[in-house]
Amino acid sequence: MPNSNDRGREPTMSVLGTQVGCGLVATVALLAWWLWGLGTFGKLGAVLVVAWAILGNRVLRLVENSQLATRRRERLTAAKEARQLAERRTTKCAHGVVGGVYADACATCRGERQRLEHEQSERQRREELRNKAQSLERAEVVRLAKERRRRVHSLLQLSPRQFEKAIAELYEARGFKVILTPSTNDGGRDVIAENDNQTLYIECKRYAAGNLVSRPDLQKLVGAIPDGRIVGVFVTTSGFSSPATKYAKERGVTLIDGLQLDAMLRETFPNLEGQETVQVACPECGIPVQFPVTAVGTEQACANWHIVSNTFDPRKVDALLGRRAEQACDRCGSEMVLRKGRRGKFWGCAEYPSCQFTRPFGRDPKKE
Repeated sequence: MPNSNDRGREPTMSVLGTQVGCGLVATVALLAWWLWGLGTFGKLGAVLVVAWAILGNRVLRLVENSQLATRRRERLTAAKEARQLAERRTTKCAHGVVGGVYADACATCRGERQRLEHEQSERQRREELRNKAQSLERAEVVRLAKERRRRVHSLLQLSPRQFEKAIAELYEARGFKVILTPSTNDGGRDVIAENDNQTLYIECKRYAAGNLVSRPDLQKLVGAIPDGRIVGVFVTTSGFSSPATKYAKERGVTLIDGLQLDAMLRETFPNLEGQETVQVACPECGIPVQFPVTAVGTEQACANWHIVSNTFDPRKVDALLGRRAEQACDRCGSEMVLRKGRRGKFWGCAEYPSCQFTRPFGRDPKKE
């Protein structure tokens, strides 16, 4: 029997349990009995008629039940929402105000909620500014590393004799009395530098970034040192292989690679290339403020008059250059990245397509 909750719904789709349904059942039964007496094909027809009646009725009941269940769930959901709304309108907040929790009737609760929303918004803003500052710092580290690598690369444009003269001028500016040896038959050293404390025999090699100084090069310099009072110094624009570094440590030879040479040039001639600067993001508004790289800890005001401190660590640039010193572009000084082509792997400039310099793929120069 239908209940009062189902008033107004569509008539049932089931044909069983009603007078019409009984008539149809009787009709199906008589049709099946008549077909059964017609022989083999009649029996098959009778079975099909009965099966169609049973399965069709079952399908109709499933459809009806699913629709009834859907409407019942909708009514239960609407009733639950109505009860919750009524409870919210009558619920008291912690300050005893009816509707203070859900109806926004309590000024104290409203102020507390606004304060929490403001604190959450401020945390999100601070997090965004912190991420922006970190991204700017990473970009500045990469930029300074590229600039230093390009300055080292510019030394490759000098001839070997001009490079020797540049190193002689460097040590002369650092307080040494300098003697530049002849371009041929130099006895294993290119520059002799003296001061009150020591004498230096300096060998200069203007090598590309991928061409490391090997141990035989150092052995020539060590062979030119007459006694232990003279210190050997090997200066190059590239770097040193592992055997060369180990040999120099055993023999007391000072090694100066391209990055160390750039640092010495910047320290000795601060106005030669202009002072290195770095941008630091304001922690309050994110506006970049420019500082000298060496002025760590100094403070300036941003465009919005917030005080910004220079927290940039120059050692990060040295660390990045140290990790990438084994590969640098001979044309622009940028980093060389490993690429894959139709003929296999090769080293290509990271500034592609503006710089299309390539180098054949080989072993890691640091392990040679």
